[in-house]
Amino acid sequence: MEADIKATVLALLTIGISLFTLYYRKYQLIIIGVYFGVLIIYFLFVYLNKIEEHDREISELKKLLKRTDDLIDLRADIKFLKNKTK
Repeated sequence: MEADIKATVLALLTIGISLFTLYYRKYQLIIIGVYFGVLIIYFLFVYLNKIEEHDREISELKKLLKRTDDLIDLRADIKFLKNKTK
């Protein structure tokens, strides 16, 4: 849902900028240049935020995997001790 809202706002902003550049013909290249520069920066920041989010998820998964490995080792030690005492 959030992506749909962002896409809609971005589309409306693009239409607004297009109409604005039609009204101010003198500054058309400057306005479009600044708009595309800001748009590229926006996409880069969104991409970087996604990378950071995935990095956090990977870090949490590594912690869970370490716990699982520790539990497997503990279970193996318990089985070894059971077999050794028999």
